[in-house]
Amino acid sequence: MPKCVLQMATQAASPAAILPSAQVVGNAFVEQYYHILHQSPELVHKLYQDSSILSMPDTDGLMSSVTTMQVANAIVIKKHHET
Repeated sequence: MPKCVLQMATQAASPAAILPSAQVVGNAFVEQYYHILHQSPELVHKLYQDSSILSMPDTDGLMSSVTTMQVANAIVIKKHHET
């Protein structure tokens, strides 16, 4: 078996060896999130699901949470335009 095919077969046999760490995944998500937030804030809601929970402080400093994509989108857009 050629070396490259053997290497691919070995990688396929142990997928954990090629998975990125949680830190790498988290950093990539945050980078992409803020890129979308600044370039196309109207698309940020696509990063949420209806089962997602978005929490952020209200104007009085108390945390407020929402759970639907539509409400999350409205809040993100509003907060983005306030800054």
